[in-house]
Amino acid sequence: MNIRAQLIFGFATAIVGLPMTVVASTPFAGTWVVDPNLTEFWSMLPLGLSIEHGLYKRTSCAVPHEVPADGADHGVAGDPYIDTMSARVVDEHSVEVVQKAKGVVVWRGWYDVASDLRSMTLRFEDDRAAKPVTGSTLFEREGEPVSGMHALSGSWRARRMLDLSASGRTLSFEDIDNGLIMNASDGRSFNNTFGDRGGETAPLHGYLEGATVWVSRRAPNKLQVNRSQNGTLVEFTIGAVSADGQKLELGELDMLCQAKTTWILHKQSAP
Repeated sequence: MNIRAQLIFGFATAIVGLPMTVVASTPFAGTWVVDPNLTEFWSMLPLGLSIEHGLYKRTSCAVPHEVPADGADHGVAGDPYIDTMSARVVDEHSVEVVQKAKGVVVWRGWYDVASDLRSMTLRFEDDRAAKPVTGSTLFEREGEPVSGMHALSGSWRARRMLDLSASGRTLSFEDIDNGLIMNASDGRSFNNTFGDRGGETAPLHGYLEGATVWVSRRAPNKLQVNRSQNGTLVEFTIGAVSADGQKLELGELDMLCQAKTTWILHKQSAP
C-alpha cells in the first residue's frame, strides 16, 4: 500500500471513530510463474549413486539410501519424508526408484544414462503435494565412468531443468495483516504471520502429513521460509523481489543434501 493510501485510510478511521484493520501491501502479493529454462542448480557435493553387488546406494545426502535393487519395498531409517523405498534395474543404462510414506507413493524417478555415459536424465513424478508434479532434469557425470559397474554408478551434478509440468509452476501470494497467504499450483498452501522475529510455525496444507513452515520478512522485498518435515528442517528458502516488482528469485537450499536450486518467477499480469 502506498503512503497516500495509508494516509487516506488513517484519516477516515479518525473521522468515523470505528476500528479498521489496514493491511500493508508487499511486493510479494500477486501470481508468479516459474520459467524452468532459467533454473540453476548448485550442490556442495555431487549426487553419488551406485548399483553394486545387487544394492542401490545414494551416498551424498545426510540420510544415505541403501536398498536391494530388486524392485521390492525396503525400510528406510532416518528419512523425514519416507519410510520405505524400492529400486529396480530396468536395463544396463536405466534404474527406477520409488519412495513411499505409510504405504503411499510420494516420489518416483527414472534415471536414464546416455550411451556415452557422460550425461543422465532424471524423469520424476513428485506426489508429495496434493497435485502431482512431473518433470525432468539433465545431469552431467563428474569424473570417469566406473569400470565394470552399472552405468548409473558415479558422481553427478544437476545442470539443467528440461521440463516441468504446469502443476509445479505457479505461486500466488495474498497480503494479510503482518503476513502472507500462499497458494501453489500443486495444491500446497499456508497462512503465516511475520512477527518481529519471524511468525509462528504453521501447517503446510496440501502436502505430506507433518509438514510445517515458518515465515519471516527479512527486508521489504525479501522473504525467508523454513520448511520442516516431522520436526526436521528440510528446506531453507530466501525469496527476493526485483526493484521493478516483476521478478521473484527463490533460492531453495535442500538441508538434507546441501543442494541449492534457484528458481526465477515472473509476475503474471492481472486479468
